[in-house]
Amino acid sequence: MHGYVEPCSPFFIEDAHTICEECPFDHSNLKSCAEGPGARGYTFKCRTRGHSAPLEVWCKPRGREFPRELVLGGVVGGVVLLAGVFLWWKRRGAR
Repeated sequence: MHGYVEPCSPFFIEDAHTICEECPFDHSNLKSCAEGPGARGYTFKCRTRGHSAPLEVWCKPRGREFPRELVLGGVVGGVVLLAGVFLWWKRRGAR
């Protein structure tokens, strides 16, 4: 890389244990990032200055994040399975 390199970047801060995202920083609305990523569990790490566009980097620990569709599918599948077992048990007990 040539020239100035902004140290406040998810590329430099993120590691195997954290996930980071950028938030455009607006000096007129200081709460914008706290209401965005901050409301989703991210914490403030740093703010760009000087040569870069005003951004803040917010990070949170990496966790087991499952897609909503996968979780919903698991719940629906579990309910169907339990209903099937219940009906089988009721039919078996009725004899």
